[in-house]
Amino acid sequence: MSKSRTLPSRQRSQVLRAYRSRGRANRNLWLVYSVKTNRDWILASDRHLIHWLLYLETNPLVRSFEIEPEEDMPFSSGLEIGQPDAKAILENGAHEYHKVTSLETDDDLSEDASGEAVRTSIASTRWFFDPHLRSRSAEAMRWLKVIGYCAAIRDERQSEATMAAIAIMNSSGHGKIVDVLERMSDFDTQVVLGVISRMAVLGDVTLDLSMFGFTLASSWTWRSGR
Repeated sequence: MSKSRTLPSRQRSQVLRAYRSRGRANRNLWLVYSVKTNRDWILASDRHLIHWLLYLETNPLVRSFEIEPEEDMPFSSGLEIGQPDAKAILENGAHEYHKVTSLETDDDLSEDASGEAVRTSIASTRWFFDPHLRSRSAEAMRWLKVIGYCAAIRDERQSEATMAAIAIMNSSGHGKIVDVLERMSDFDTQVVLGVISRMAVLGDVTLDLSMFGFTLASSWTWRSGR
């Protein structure tokens, strides 16, 4: 019997509580599945969705994360600036606080080369403003297809398909998605795409979706040292 894909009643209750707690706020609420944390999260707005897609879930430098952790972000001087929107646990074990805001400027903030704002007095805090998030919104939406393939094999180990994909991609180093599919013709196509997508989210391979969506012609690169 196939697994039920309906939303459990407990999750429905959590979504309803989050929706009602917004008051009259005119913004979307998102319920998303995360491969990295193996759970669902509720995101408070479209900007939080873009931030989650690009800077948490598909960021190869982030090992895990927590949305709205119950802790404050301290200044180095001992002052506090309130609750972060997320806490990222990086590959090297360091913690990084994220703040997502609609504010576009702040005298105490400066922007680094990649466009995300960082407060110089807190090296472990990154700020994300609307202009930069909007400029990458199309790229973020392309990752939703990858997340969808991951969700299709949620809670399925797919060990044999995963090991086969790892062997092919590790030995090749780079290639097109269709090349892997052709060499894994004994496996169901949707399973292979799910396994590759999960590897991309977990940082085993990189996908460049900055200009084009995820298709059979998409290029991938194996991340050495993983």
